[in-house]
Order: sequence, then C-alpha cells, then structure tokens
Amino acid sequence: MGSYYLGIDVGAVAAAAVLLDEEGRVAAGAYEKHAGEPEKVLRRMLAPYPRSEIAAYALTGAGARRLGLAGRVLDATVAQIEAVRRIVPEARNILYIGGGSFSLTTLDGQGRLLKNTTNSACASGTGAFLDQQALRLGIAPEDLGRIAATYAGLAPSVATRCAVFAKTDMIHLQQEGFPVEAVAKGLCHGLGASTVDGLLGGTTLAGTTALVGGVALNECVAAAVRERLGVEVVVPENPERAGALGAAFWAREHAAPIAFDPAPLDAPKLRAADAHTRPPLALTLSRYPDAACEDYFVDDRGTEVALLVPAAQGQRFRVAMGIDIGSTSTKAALVEASGRTVAWCYRKTAGVPLRATQHVLQALRELEERHGIELDIAAVGTTGSGRKMVGRVIGADLVLNEITAHARAAAAIDPAVDTIIELGGQDAKFTQMAGGVVYNSVMNYVCAAGTGSFIEEQAQKLKVPIEAFADLAMGVSAPVTSDRCTVYMERDLDLLLAEGWSKAQVAAAVLHSVRDNYLNKVVGGLGIGDHVLFQGATARNRALVAAFEQRLGRPINVSPLCHVTGALGMALFAHERVRGPTAFRGLAFADVKIVVENEQCTLCRNRCKLSVIRMPDDVVAWGLKCGREYDDVRPKPKDLQGYAAIAHRDRLLQDGGGAPHPPSRAPWPWARRPRTARIGIPRALTMHSFLPFWRRCFAALGCETVLSAPTTGDTVARGESLVTAEFCAPVLAALGHADELFARDVDYVFVPHQIREACPEGFTNAYFCCYVQAYPSLVRSALQERARDRLLAPVVDFSDTSNLAGGLHEALRGPLGVTRRQVLAAVEAGRAAQDRFRRENLEAGRAAIAKLAAGGGFGIVLIGRPYNALDRGLNLDLPRRIAEMGPPVLAIDQVEASLGRAAPLFPNMYWSYGQRILSAAHYTAAHPSLFPVYFTSFSCGPDSYVLSYFKEIMARAGKPYLVLQFDGHGADAGYLTRIEAALESFQAWRGGGAPSVRAPRRAAHVLACEVSDGLHR
Repeated sequence: MGSYYLGIDVGAVAAAAVLLDEEGRVAAGAYEKHAGEPEKVLRRMLAPYPRSEIAAYALTGAGARRLGLAGRVLDATVAQIEAVRRIVPEARNILYIGGGSFSLTTLDGQGRLLKNTTNSACASGTGAFLDQQALRLGIAPEDLGRIAATYAGLAPSVATRCAVFAKTDMIHLQQEGFPVEAVAKGLCHGLGASTVDGLLGGTTLAGTTALVGGVALNECVAAAVRERLGVEVVVPENPERAGALGAAFWAREHAAPIAFDPAPLDAPKLRAADAHTRPPLALTLSRYPDAACEDYFVDDRGTEVALLVPAAQGQRFRVAMGIDIGSTSTKAALVEASGRTVAWCYRKTAGVPLRATQHVLQALRELEERHGIELDIAAVGTTGSGRKMVGRVIGADLVLNEITAHARAAAAIDPAVDTIIELGGQDAKFTQMAGGVVYNSVMNYVCAAGTGSFIEEQAQKLKVPIEAFADLAMGVSAPVTSDRCTVYMERDLDLLLAEGWSKAQVAAAVLHSVRDNYLNKVVGGLGIGDHVLFQGATARNRALVAAFEQRLGRPINVSPLCHVTGALGMALFAHERVRGPTAFRGLAFADVKIVVENEQCTLCRNRCKLSVIRMPDDVVAWGLKCGREYDDVRPKPKDLQGYAAIAHRDRLLQDGGGAPHPPSRAPWPWARRPRTARIGIPRALTMHSFLPFWRRCFAALGCETVLSAPTTGDTVARGESLVTAEFCAPVLAALGHADELFARDVDYVFVPHQIREACPEGFTNAYFCCYVQAYPSLVRSALQERARDRLLAPVVDFSDTSNLAGGLHEALRGPLGVTRRQVLAAVEAGRAAQDRFRRENLEAGRAAIAKLAAGGGFGIVLIGRPYNALDRGLNLDLPRRIAEMGPPVLAIDQVEASLGRAAPLFPNMYWSYGQRILSAAHYTAAHPSLFPVYFTSFSCGPDSYVLSYFKEIMARAGKPYLVLQFDGHGADAGYLTRIEAALESFQAWRGGGAPSVRAPRRAAHVLACEVSDGLHR
C-alpha cells in the first residue's frame, strides 16, 4: 500500500494537484491554466509524482468528472472546507474566487457547513473576467495585481458589472490620461468589491474569513475584499490549490485504497455524435473589395500607411485630415475637396491616444519623405472616444462623435445606404439612415461579445495572426455555439478545442457567435434595410462579412476604406464646415514632448479628476466639467437657459406646492390637534412626481417633512449593500434613501404602498410598477429592526378618494393621532398643491416651447419615468449636459400630451407611467421641433415592452429618437457619444432628412381624453 494521498482540482480555467504524505504534510503541489485541455496539463503535472505509492486520491472542480478517473469526485465546497479547516482553523467563512465561479461558505464553530452562496450565471466577478480585462490592458493576468499595487494614488472607478461596462470605463480612463497602473487598480478594486456585494446581498459577516482560489493571489483584489468585508481576511499559502488540498485531505481520511491509474487522461474525448454544425462560410451575394493602392508600408512603430493616388516628386496635395482616436485603434484619412482620398494611416491606440496620434503624424511625415510630396493640411477634424482630448491638444478645427462621422462616410461611399453595421474594437453600433441622414443609432449596452477585440483575443488564444483569421475560417463548417457573455463564450471555445474540433472550425464558431451577439443584443428587433454597409476594421475580415451574409440573406457591402471610415467622415466634414485658417499644430507635433499628470480639482463639489497635459508651449487640462480654464482660480459659472424649464420644475417640486412647513393651526378649531412629528420622505421613485401632494398633506396634519439628500453613487451603493436579489438602480437608490433617513433625526420615515392612479378613459387600469407598490416591504426586509417602529407605510390608491383617505387614516391614526376628517382635509390640501404643481409646470413647458418656436431651434423631451429621467444621481446629470450642448430640455410632464392618443392603440397599457410615456411620445412625434430622449434603466420590466411601443410610435412618424439605459454605475463618456450623435440626427432631420418609414399595422383612430394629475376626484 502506498504512503501518499493525491488531490486533483480541475476548474473552468486551471488545474491543480496536491500530494500529501502519511502525516498530512504537503509533499508536492502544482497549479496551471489549462486553456481547455486539462488532460494534457494534468499528464504533465502528475508525471513526477510517485504513481505506485499513491494510496488513495480524490477529485473536485467543475471539470473533474469529464476526466474519466476512478477517484471519488467531491463537491467543490466540501473540498474547500476540508482544506480551510486545517490551514485556517479559526475561519468561520470561506470566500472562494476562481476562474469560472465564486462562492461564500459560512461555517459553525466546529468548521461545519452552515450556508453556501454562489454566483449567478453572469461571469463578472470571476478570475476569467479579470484575466480578460488584464489582457485588454496589455498586462499578463498573473502580473495584474502586482502592477495595480504600484499605483499609490486613489484608484479610479471601474464598473465590473459586465465586460462591456468594464471595457468602456477602462478605455475612457486611458483616453483621459490615467496610467495603466491606475486603471488596473480600479479594475481590481471594483472586482473585489462587486464580488463581495454580490455574495453578501446586504448581510454582514462575523469572524475570520479565508480567501482562496486563483484570484486570491491578486494582492489588490485581496485588499479590496478586506476593505469591503470589514473582518479579518486570511489568504493562506498557495490559495489557488485549496480545492486540490482539500481533496487530498479527504482522500487521506475517508477514501478507500485505490490505485492511481492516469490512463483515462490519454483516452480521446469524442465529440457528441449529434453535434450540430453551421454551413461553411462563403461570400456568394456580396462583393468583397480590392484594397489596391499606389503604395503601402508599415513603419517601424507599427503604423500602416497607404497612398491611394499617383504622386509625382514635389507634388502638393491640399487636403483635410480626419483623425479617429478609437479605443483600440487610431486612424487618419486625408481627403481632397473633391472627395478623393489621398492617403490613410491605421495603428493600435494601445491605451495611449496622444502617443498613438503622434505616431500617425510621424507616419504621414515619412510618407511625404518617401515620395517627395507635400501634404498641405487645410483643416483637421477628430472623432472617436479620444476625440475631445486629442482634438484640444493638437488644435483640431472640428470635433464630432463617431456615429455621425461614420454616417457621413457611409453616405459618401453609397448614397443609397440605409443600414450601417459597425463592429468596433471595444463597442458595436447599428445605424439606420435615410436620404443620407441618421434617424436611429444604437450601441451595445449589455454585452461586449459582439466586438472586434473579442475576435482578436480569440485569435491570440488560437495562436493565429489576426490577418490570417479570415482565411482560416472561410469555407469551414462550425459547431453551434452560444452568443452569451465573452467570458462564457471563451469557455465554450476551450471546450470545443478539448473535444477535438479543429482550429479552423473554432475560428468559424467565433465569427458566428460574434455575429449572433451583435444581431441579437445590438440590433434586436430593429429593421435591416436593403443597402447594408459594413464598416470598421472588423469588416477587413471577409469571413465575418460572410457570416453576416449567411444570416441576413442579402449582400453586405464593404468599402476598401472600411477600417478608416470614421476618419474619412471627419475629413469630409472638415472640408464642409471649417472656414478660415486651421488651428492644427502641424505634422511637427509628432516631435512635441508631452507629459501627462493626474490631479483632482477641489474648487467645487464636482471634484473633477483631471488629466493635465504639459507641453513646452502649453498646458491643457482635461476633465474640467465646469468649463473653466486650467489657470482660472474659481469655477466658471454657467448660464444654462436650455435647462431653465427643468430647474423650474425642481423648484416647484421642492417647495411642495407652496407650503412645505407645518401650518400655524389645526384644520378645524374644534378638532383635536394631531401630534407634531418630523416625517422623513425618501427622494426616490414616485416622489419625483407626487412630492407636492405629500408635503402639503403632512403640513396640513401639523407635521414637518424632511427630504433625504439628492441621489449619489453612494446612495445606490448603500441600497445595493442591503439587498439579496437583483433590482433596478431606482429601487436600489430608494433603499439607500430610506436607510439614510432612518439614520437621521426624524420621527418616522414615510414609504407608501403606492398602488395606482385614476384610470384614464380608454385604458384598463393605471398601476404603478410592482416594486413601487412593494417599496415598504423591501424596506422592511432590508432594514428589519430599524424599520420596525418608525416606518409609515399606508396603502395608497389614488383612484378613489375614500380608499385613499381610509388607507392613510389607518396608517397614521396611531403614530400621529389624526382623525379621518383631518386626513380628508389633508388629502384635499394635497390635491390642491399637486394641481398647482401640474399647472405651473405645464406653463413652464408652454413658455419654453413658445420660445423655441420663436427662435427656430429644436428641443428635447425627456421621456421616461421621472425617477429615471430626472434624478441627477441616476441619469449622470445628462439632461444638464444636453442643455450645455445647445437644445433646451423639457420633462415629460411639461408637454401637453393627451393620454387619449395612446388609448386606442394600447388599451391594455395598465402601467400609469407607461400611459404617460406613450402619450408624450405621440405628442413629441407630431411636434416638428421636439425630439425624444428616452431614459430607462436595466432590469426595468415594464419598460422592456413600453420601449417597443415607444419605438413603434416614432417609426410611424419617421422621426429619430435616442434611448439611454442606466444601471447606477459607469462614466458618462459613452452616453455623451450617443447624445452628440442624436443631436446631429435631430438637426439633420429638421433640415429635410426625414425618412419615409412604413407605419406599423395598428389602428389609427384617436380618442380625445385629457387627464390632469391622475388623482380621481
């Protein structure tokens, strides 16, 4: 019988093995990532072990059973407990963060299992997610924690809810000048915090916690976990081998003797006999372009350069230059006034946009020297995620968003284009056009899988040069794969390789998955036209073009300039819009020494994080939200006339209809005076509409009302830390507001079960969202003892005065000592305040629209639930940013929308806010100078289909619109790009570019019906 005990752990990403001697000491151990081939790794890993002396062994991990070995397979939690009981005996919790999953296990005093919580289907918070983001930063995953720890400053915020948010935040931080070390630290901190929050679900831990799994090796993540948990966290030696160690201990104490036979590791793994495959990729309908040019070279800094026209020695080209500073690549195009493209450059941005731009300018100088020509640059325009900062530094004459730039290029390439497919390096866009004008454009919100960077990452994994990827995948049938999140798609591809599919088949599968992800999650139900243009560097992959052709069944047009179309569009715009001499610093800017430093401005409450770019002759500070210059000693005041209507609404809402303070006497001289109390009201959910009613109502009862502070990111985080399930950001914020009020000097916190409003004519009902109705129950569940005796939670039904007063009296008579008659009087006072708010708010809207008509401009209507569209903490203050760009903004309740217009089309729209949204959509669609921006949030059930009805109304009118979705995290840069593109589309539509869109097949009959405030009389 042997004297050693073996434990094997095969996870989604890595394999580990531990060998114990008879005394339970570790004799050997190993850990290695297996890239989908665990058998191969284990054969190499176990080769030095004394096979004949192994008395027993056990296995654990997600991939243990597929190995075919005879040893006992343990649940991963059991193996972790077996290890931690011995190496951290004082531990009462085990936090495991591995490659494909994470979990929290709670133990009793004897180290026995009490509770186990694991991650959801999303891969955020896993080691694979972290590895993927590290590679995007150009950092080896094993070095991420060490590099992050070298940054001594405050880590910038990186959202880790999903790869798309992480990528967006990281790219924009780099574009703003943050060094890679800072972004890495923000990523690690974000992952550690979000993993803990996801597992704790609002609860707290007691006792020592052992942190195990491969991610525990990342010291920066470990530090974030310690900070978030607030208890002692121990990272044992070799935490990545904890599962294997536990399996070995279990084998030593519980397993029957069994010889270790590794032969099953060598057995071929057969693919499923009924595995489905997709047809081979081929171009049969589309014509792929010839990219011939006069000269093409790659300089010693990796910049591609092409000269497209014949050039004689000494020839001078008068051109405009467009530069597209994207998240993954930086491009330039030089175009003559006739529209002829003279040359282009293309290179990787590599997280340093200023340096990448300098390399492009140097490449153009090399082109001049190579051919003895002169590039006379008359105007310069910049676009892409780095457009503003780079444009400011180099002296660009024009700065525009990339959606508009790509659309301009598309119209020049094919005047009949009606659909643009664009898969960029880090994002994906879908644009609909008519008459050369964009009338709708969407970007990826939820998933990053349908992007070019994912293809490049898989090419690296397959060890295939990206230039050869298309040739490898063409003409090859592929296994059917999912289009889920990038982390799980990667894991699926690892499994395919392990099952014996060829590299070519897996390469083809990558393209099918990317295409499906794009069509399902970006395009969704939007229509694809007859003239489709595929733009972006991914269109250089003809196999991906073939994948789109195969799925859509129509020709996919590709330009030889597909990879530089953003730069091409900016060059065309520069010719058209720039007048006078250029401000461009010239190609000599390639030699300017640039130093980028990070600072934080403290002159106002914005606390802007700045990138300060120092040049020999200038200093440029990027990130100042107030608009001041860097040398100014005080913030720059802004006169935002376009925000006046919203600001007026805020004032009307805050003053409660004119009387937020207690009256001097009770409603009736003979009535018993109610008890005086301070009532806390959360600044959340329906209070963004009904605050005047409630403040006046409580004032009439002799109470003082106290509002919670305005929403911030901390409010949302506070709410998120209290819950054990997924909720939309407004609900999380609402819980944070309630929690804040319970910590303040108030007698009670008022959180009503607000059920419904009066049902307008033609509809079936007028309910509020189910979470609004259940708000008090959520507060009780989250806050428990704190909410027990201080929560006022009446059932509120605005559809009937008697029920409304009865519900209020039932809830308030005990705490406040009020009579039913006093409550009835208070309700009437509240109605008067709400009516005044409605009238004055509408009057502000009328005045703004009248001013708009007189000035000849256009305005924006903020469509959506007021707690989404008007809460500055949830909408990233984007309505104000829209107003800064020029057009005035109006709230949904500042336009005189008739609910009757929506009733015959959507009679079963039983959501109250849904009725208002659709009615405002009808009004805005019909008004020649108003355009809608729809604000919504992830996880909003009602909006998931109200949005489709909204789009149907806008399609009927053939009018452009913008939809912005929020999740309570992230930066505003991606949203600003969408907004800028939308404003360009709105302006173009007003100039005569309105598309002709076939109206949906629905009844067109309209009823006239007006409802004031939804409070039934």
